[in-house]
Amino acid sequence: MKTIILTDKNIENEIKAIKQLEAEIKSLLDLKKAKESRIKSIMEQAGLETMDIAGYLVRYTKFLKNQLNTSLLKKLDFSIYSKYLRQVETTKFTIS
Repeated sequence: MKTIILTDKNIENEIKAIKQLEAEIKSLLDLKKAKESRIKSIMEQAGLETMDIAGYLVRYTKFLKNQLNTSLLKKLDFSIYSKYLRQVETTKFTIS
C-alpha cells in the first residue's frame, strides 16, 4: 500500500527547479570536458606538461598510482576481502 502525502505547489516547483539545474549542470560539465580536451590535445601535440598562460598554470601530467584490485581480491581470497569490509550508513536522495 502506498502512502499518499499531500503537499503544496512549492515542493513540485522545487523538484522542477532541481531537474532544470541538473540539466544545466550536465550541459556545463559537457562543455567543460570539451574545452579541457581541446587544451589537453594542444599540450600533447606540443609535448608540454605545463603551460603558464595569462597567469594560469596549466598542468597535464601522467603519473602512476597504486590501486587495489578489489574484484580480483574478492575472487581469489574472499575471506581476506571480507575481513576488511566495513558497513557505513549513508543516505541517498534521488528524483526520477
